[in-house]
Amino acid sequence: MQSVRSPGRGGTLSEESFQCSICLEVFVEPVSTPCGHSFCKACLQGYWDHSKKFQCPMCKKSYTRRPELSINRVLAEISSQFQGLDVGVTTPNTKAGAVAGSLAAGHGFHGESPSAAAEGGEFARAGEVPCDACIGRKMRALKSCLNCPGSYCEAHLRHHKKVKSLTSHRLVEPLHHLEEKICKKHERLLEVYCRNDRGCVCISCAEAAHKTHEIVSVDREWKKKMSHLGKWRLELKHLIKERAKKLEEINQSIRVIKSSAQRELEDSWQVYAELQSLVEQSQAELVELIGTRQREAERHAQELVRGLEDELSQLRKRSGELDALAQNQDKVIFLKSLPTLAPLPEPINWSGVSVNTDLYLGTIQSSVSTLVDRFQEELKSLYGKELRKLQNYASEVYLDPGTAQRNLVLSEDGRQVMYEEQKHNQSEGTRRFSPALFVIAREGMSSGRHYWEVEVGHKTAWTVGVMRALARRKGEIKLSPDGGYWCLWLKCGEVKALASTRQHLQLTSHPQKIGIFLDYEDYWKTTALFQCPMCKKTFFKRPDISINTVMREITEQFKDIRVSNAEHLQQQELKEERERQKKMEEQKKMEQEEKKIEQETKKKEQQDLVQKQQKLLQELRLNQKMQKLQLQQMTSQEPEKLMDSNQRKCQRHHQPLLCPLHPTAPGARFLVMSAWAIA
Repeated sequence: MQSVRSPGRGGTLSEESFQCSICLEVFVEPVSTPCGHSFCKACLQGYWDHSKKFQCPMCKKSYTRRPELSINRVLAEISSQFQGLDVGVTTPNTKAGAVAGSLAAGHGFHGESPSAAAEGGEFARAGEVPCDACIGRKMRALKSCLNCPGSYCEAHLRHHKKVKSLTSHRLVEPLHHLEEKICKKHERLLEVYCRNDRGCVCISCAEAAHKTHEIVSVDREWKKKMSHLGKWRLELKHLIKERAKKLEEINQSIRVIKSSAQRELEDSWQVYAELQSLVEQSQAELVELIGTRQREAERHAQELVRGLEDELSQLRKRSGELDALAQNQDKVIFLKSLPTLAPLPEPINWSGVSVNTDLYLGTIQSSVSTLVDRFQEELKSLYGKELRKLQNYASEVYLDPGTAQRNLVLSEDGRQVMYEEQKHNQSEGTRRFSPALFVIAREGMSSGRHYWEVEVGHKTAWTVGVMRALARRKGEIKLSPDGGYWCLWLKCGEVKALASTRQHLQLTSHPQKIGIFLDYEDYWKTTALFQCPMCKKTFFKRPDISINTVMREITEQFKDIRVSNAEHLQQQELKEERERQKKMEEQKKMEQEEKKIEQETKKKEQQDLVQKQQKLLQELRLNQKMQKLQLQQMTSQEPEKLMDSNQRKCQRHHQPLLCPLHPTAPGARFLVMSAWAIA
């Protein structure tokens, strides 16, 4: 332990008085905090660099901002003298506070004297390679030995210069972590890098085991890796920045959600309070109305009761007088008293008088109807508030003439569309609708919230909405989400929402203006990570998305091919249909011709048959005449000769024998009748 005595006070200053409380070594460039405590400059700066607060390591006093540090020159001089140098003793005539006496160093350096160690150079500072042989406060190393291995200051390098066995050691510039940088097999510095094995090797290893591998210098590989590391660091910083920004966005969204929820709750409380007030007011008005009607009805009934009671009292009085007069048996007095009776008042006709008891018929219904009307007014005001919210997302929409069906004509500003009977001479591109009477906006919407309005006026049929970019535009179009369309239409006097199932909307009248609100959030805005939706591969930052022109061209060509195929198929179907109809017509015509020919053939056959029959009839008639002549001739000849002659003729011709008899005989008549029957 080093110590110095102060003659003025008789005390002793130990080494602990000049030690930094952080590194527990003698001060190096000592600085003092505003609270009075001293530390090494590097130690205090490192402490504050890794601390969240600027506070004193000793007393923990905090400062709002980082204090400016300046080296205490006096304390630095005393500390440097205390580290083994001779310290001059001040006399009593010197300035107060000076240190007197001499310092005797109590620790040596492997036999070297403190003065020899002091000659070795400067002490090792932060970031410098310290001497491995120094004890206590280490000196700055000048060289590193690859054979020992170790790093040494100037004083301890003398052994490598003086001792014969150490002079052959290989000395290099001082290196940190020397043991990790030396090849254990060849005891040589790892100076090259093998890219095949991904490791540092020495020259001997490179010439032996890594001869066929790709070998580069450590510096070159280090520069390459540092370049990549720099990119990774930038990407990581960018990722951290984006994540922090996204976190702030989400936190802001949470705050907005909370504030919006609170605002909606307050609005709902106000609305329902107003509705409740309307209900209570309507109920109070209904109660007052019922009470008023009840009081009026009771007053009217009481007036009727009083009138009836007065008339009933008069009638009872006269009835009593008449009863008394009827009991008088004196005829003279009866006759005298009868004229003195007052005439009866004309009776009131009470048959048509009644009290209406159905005072409250329709009262509740009327009150509820009035309340519903008030609710409708309140609902309209709520619609107005919601509409004003939606109008904050208003977007300008311009129609694209390149997509309009050829019967549709757009205005110059692209905000109106009209229908004409005559089709315009325009090219049928893949973007144009056909034959559907549709037209879409010039620019699509890939994300976000958008609101626009479409004036339909008093049109009797219309369709408005949004569509997917790649939805079908040619031929028959399926107006549903499955087909890529989200629409609202008016057709046949009915307004329908074309969802998965068509929903009929109950409206009091046909709308003249349609508002469309599109809430279409980006996929990556709804997820915490930038992932591919298909393979779930994660990216450090949001990838820059650009249109693949080749794929777009292929897609367009595919669309053209698909459209042309569809058109070709449609044309082919039309052609086949025409050919089928043509064949059917030809077949029908052939059938008609065949039928006509058949009829003509039948007619001709009938005519031929008639002609044959007529000819046969003529022949029969002729035969008949001839037979008659023969019979007449035969009558003049002998019967036996005639018989023999006929038999011989029949035998020669192999024909049956017909006996010509006299016309008057029965056989002759039979033959004639048979001939007629054959005809």
